[in-house]
Amino acid sequence: MDTRQDTAMIVSGGGFGDIWKGQLYSGTKVAIKAWRASAIDGCSYKTIKHAARELYHWSGMDHPNIHQLMGIVLFKDEYLGMVSEWMDNGNLHEYLRKHPDADRYRLCIHIASGVAYMHSRSMVHGDIKAANVLVTSDGVARVSDFDLSIMSEVVNPAFSESSNPRAGTLRWTAPELLLGEVSKATAQSDVYALGMTMLEVLTGDVPYPELRQDFMVYKAVDSAVVDLLGQELKQPTISWTRA
Repeated sequence: MDTRQDTAMIVSGGGFGDIWKGQLYSGTKVAIKAWRASAIDGCSYKTIKHAARELYHWSGMDHPNIHQLMGIVLFKDEYLGMVSEWMDNGNLHEYLRKHPDADRYRLCIHIASGVAYMHSRSMVHGDIKAANVLVTSDGVARVSDFDLSIMSEVVNPAFSESSNPRAGTLRWTAPELLLGEVSKATAQSDVYALGMTMLEVLTGDVPYPELRQDFMVYKAVDSAVVDLLGQELKQPTISWTRA
């Protein structure tokens, strides 16, 4: 691909970098997640090597419910860019707002299948939620944004909490991570986040919708005062077993 392409457009931005919409020489539309050099300044060689190994493993994953990393480029001569297929439907959170009658059970199965495949390859995602799941043109959910959890490990400690890719994910975070009982995401914490994501998909709302601010979620979890049973399902309940 032309890594200096002038036709590429920024579609969103964040504390670490920007997401650009570009294209390959073939005309295929791609998303380029361009991380600013300042996001990894000061990182040790060991940390960078670990991140590179994780990205390599991500690029090797091949599953219909995993959004594949196509490659890594030096974008516009200054950004480390991760290239993947562009999804016109956007993420699952956006998709459900536009398609309220979507088969939510089917989408949950897609996400669970992708996570199971990832865990079978000894990979941990670390930031599962609807906003980090993309939807193909034919309505297939693909787990994405592995690089967010990777960058959370390599980020310069000088960055503020608001620039941390894990900021805003407390509602999906396992209690042991939230309360500092473990230092990093595990397959078990992924399963917890998967459950919270399924709750999000089936109810059409984030976990703990009655708690307006994230710090209130932390206090509720810390006090073991959590009620997830009152959220209304957007799709009628079906039997999970078959005769």
